[in-house]
Amino acid sequence: MNIMLSLRSFHSSRNYVNIVCNTTSRIEERRFGKYFSIGIQRVRNRYRYLSTNPTVSKHRKAFDAFEKSRGSSERHGIKLGSILLLTIPVTTFCLGIWQVRRWRWKLKLIDEMEQKVGAAPVEFPINNLEELLGLEYSKVRLRGSFDCSRELIMGPRSLIATKRTTESQGLISNSSTMSGYHVVSPFKVIGEDLTILVNRGWIPSRNYEKFKYDSSDEIEIIGVVRKSENRAPFMGKNISGQHGLWLSRDLPAMAKYLGTSEIFLDLSSVVENKIRDLKHIPIPGQTRVSLKNDHVSYFFTWFSLSAVTSYMWHRLHILKKPLR
Repeated sequence: MNIMLSLRSFHSSRNYVNIVCNTTSRIEERRFGKYFSIGIQRVRNRYRYLSTNPTVSKHRKAFDAFEKSRGSSERHGIKLGSILLLTIPVTTFCLGIWQVRRWRWKLKLIDEMEQKVGAAPVEFPINNLEELLGLEYSKVRLRGSFDCSRELIMGPRSLIATKRTTESQGLISNSSTMSGYHVVSPFKVIGEDLTILVNRGWIPSRNYEKFKYDSSDEIEIIGVVRKSENRAPFMGKNISGQHGLWLSRDLPAMAKYLGTSEIFLDLSSVVENKIRDLKHIPIPGQTRVSLKNDHVSYFFTWFSLSAVTSYMWHRLHILKKPLR
């Protein structure tokens, strides 16, 4: 910037100095003699040096190009500041497009989850457990027995309406106002050296002693494959002990606490239920399938900001009218 200012002053004053030197040298030479002539000659030499110096000439060319481009932009009514302000509506419009794509992706994901939930149960992939990584929210069928001597509870959780509470069926259902806990028990797979974790269902209190299965019963169950969930930012840590209370589904910690593998199922139903007293059975079907889809409000907000700022920029910099 200093170079530009120097070139500006040099460009405008060079001719002026030559005229002044030629005029005043004749007038004042008679009064001050040779000393004045020497000073005038030094000024001439200095400006001659500046005009022939290649570095100064290069900056002078850049300055001339800058002045030319600035004059062109000013003639068309567009300045650098207005161009920078134009990035606001452009950026908000691009963010709106991005939210539209996210909205379409979320709709596709919800549709895939609903298809998995509504599909018929498949056999538990006992020979290839890695297949479970791609079966989340899918129903699987397997036989085994519960070990109710070591259990834990997870909660508090609200009760999800199922066949036992309302006439509606299915995994995607509304939550009630009742708050309780989920009972998680080890499940020994028949004929295999494998014990997994099964969420047997919802109970109204922490007292889960009366909700135990007879561990000698061999049953066939249908469960929904679930993965570990991240703890919320302000959620407390899980409490393990004689009556372990877990606030979140932390599969590695739960499996270590109960001595099982890191496989978790939400019990959907028992195929052959040998327990007739339903009051002493946790309410199954507590799989919560919910995905927030707020992208519609997001892209509406970004597009609105883009439209408003575009109008303001056009009125202020194109029409040259005040905003009020």
